[in-house]
Amino acid sequence: MTHKQVEKNTVRIIYVVILVALSLFLISPFLIPIVFAGTVSLALYPLQEMLLAKNFQKNRAAALLTTAFGIIISIPFFFFV
Repeated sequence: MTHKQVEKNTVRIIYVVILVALSLFLISPFLIPIVFAGTVSLALYPLQEMLLAKNFQKNRAAALLTTAFGIIISIPFFFFV
């Protein structure tokens, strides 16, 4: 490899590292809520499957679980407010 090719590749690598660092910086506020949402959805999935087995419609089962979980999560918040 010539000196120009090494320099060109080094500049490209630096650009990629800077772009990845900026992307992680911009995405970082959203990582914790995304992980929390994934954890909650995996925890509630067996309940949804149970409701579907009892002939609930898929939309109604999801709405029921979302409403119930939202109320359960909001109780401590309203307690402290």
